[in-house]
Amino acid sequence: MANKRLLKKDIRSITTLIIADALELASRLTNAEAQEKVLDIIVSITEIHNELISRVNHPDGKDNSKLIKTHYKKVVDDLMKSYSDTYEQLGKIAS
Repeated sequence: MANKRLLKKDIRSITTLIIADALELASRLTNAEAQEKVLDIIVSITEIHNELISRVNHPDGKDNSKLIKTHYKKVVDDLMKSYSDTYEQLGKIAS
């Protein structure tokens, strides 16, 4: 169970960092349209956060350890992919 707790903690930490970076970017932008895009990204990242936490709380195949391992590995992979995509989007807006 400690891994589940730590995974949720990591998801929350990474989400907080991305939101902080996005808010900093939004505060530096003068274009209202770009600021709106950043705010949309923040909404998107909170939805991803909620979905990932839900997936951690409700794993598939509770009785099969192999299924649980692959489930959590998929959660981590999705976490990294979605957050790297988010940083790419923020980078495009910043340039």
